[in-house]
Amino acid sequence: METFSFLKEIEDKFREAAKTARENERIRIIAWLWYHTAYVTKDLSSIYAWPNLSKVMGELEGMIPLLVLFTGYENMFKVFDERNLPENIRAANYGGVEMVFREFKDKYKEAGRGNRNLAWAVRYFQGVLYYIGRLQYEFLNNQRRILVYRSRKTDKTMCLLEGGQAFTADGQYPDPDRGDKEGAWTSEYYEDDRYIYGNPVSPEAYALNKKVRLDKSEWELVLKRGDPGLIIHIPGGRKLDKDEVKQSFLDAVEFFDTYFPDYKWKAIICTTWFLDRRVRQFLKSGSNILNFQDSFYLVPVPPSSVSGVYRFLFQTDICDPRELKAVTQFQQDIKDYLIKGGKIEVGTGFLLRGDIIKGPGYYKDSFMDTLKSVEIPDN
Repeated sequence: METFSFLKEIEDKFREAAKTARENERIRIIAWLWYHTAYVTKDLSSIYAWPNLSKVMGELEGMIPLLVLFTGYENMFKVFDERNLPENIRAANYGGVEMVFREFKDKYKEAGRGNRNLAWAVRYFQGVLYYIGRLQYEFLNNQRRILVYRSRKTDKTMCLLEGGQAFTADGQYPDPDRGDKEGAWTSEYYEDDRYIYGNPVSPEAYALNKKVRLDKSEWELVLKRGDPGLIIHIPGGRKLDKDEVKQSFLDAVEFFDTYFPDYKWKAIICTTWFLDRRVRQFLKSGSNILNFQDSFYLVPVPPSSVSGVYRFLFQTDICDPRELKAVTQFQQDIKDYLIKGGKIEVGTGFLLRGDIIKGPGYYKDSFMDTLKSVEIPDN
C-alpha cells in the first residue's frame, strides 16, 4: 500500500480503527458483510445505504469502510498486470484514488463519509473504472428500457421504447411530485415477420406518442437493455473542453479494444445532472456543457434525486436553495430556478461507438428527417 501516500497521514487513526474492529465482534461482522458486498456480490448501489458506525466508533467510524476497501486493493494490481496496462493508465488510476481520499482525509469526521468514499473508490480496486484523459470509464451494462436501431442504408439511428411504459403528454415518465398520478399514454413495441413497430424517442429526451415502422431488412438492433456499455464519469475541477472530451472518447476506444478486447461494449453512456433537459435553457450557444449534451442521444428517465446539482455545482448537500452560494452567472441562474420551485434531477444519454467521430449534434440534427421516413401516418 506504499503506492498511496495519503495513508501515512491517517496511519494512527487507521490502526486505532483496526484495533477496535478486531476487539468488537459486531463491527467485525459488519466489516465482513461490507467486504462481501463490495468484492463478492459487487452490489455497489447498496453501499450508499449502509448504516454508519458513528454511535459506536465516533469520529473514527469512517475508517472501517476504508479498512474494508483496502482488503481488496491487490485486485487492482492483479488486473493491471494480467491486462498489461500501460503506466500512464496505472498512474492516472492511482491519482484517482488519491483524489478520493484527499477528500476523505479532510472530511472523515462526517457521518457516512467513509461509506460514500468506499462506494466510489472500490470501482478502481475492482478493476472496472479507468481514467482516460478528461473522463473516467466504468464497465456497466445499459440499464435503460430502450431499443436502438441503426439503418444499414443511411447509417442513421432510431431509438424505440420497450413496451408497457407509462408517459405523460409531454413524453416524460410520470412524476408524483409534479402531480402526475398516472401516464397519459403507454408505450408499445411489437414485431411481425417483416417490420418492427414502436414509439420513438427524440434525442432531446422525450418520448413520442406516435408509431414508427422499421423494415427488418434495413434496420439492425445495436443497443438494448442489458447490453455492455462504458459508463462515463466526469471529474470536477476542470472545464469540459469539447476537444479534450472527443480525444478521451477516441482514446477510450483504442484502450478498451487493445486491453479488454473481450468486453464487447456497444455504447458510451452518461447519467449526470447536466444532461437533464431542463439545464439547457441556462446554457449559451457553443458552451462546453451544451456541446457535451449534444454529443449524446438523450432519453427520458424516471424521476430521480435532485442531489447531483447541489453536490456538484454548489458543493453542498440538499438545502434551502436560497442558502446556495452562487459565484458564476450559471450558478445564479440555476439557483433562481430552484428557488422558484424548479427541479434539476439527472439526464441520461448514449453515444454509439460507431458515432463517436460524428461530433456534437449528430443525433439531434438528423432525427426529424429519419422520423419522417419511418413514421406511420395517423388515421
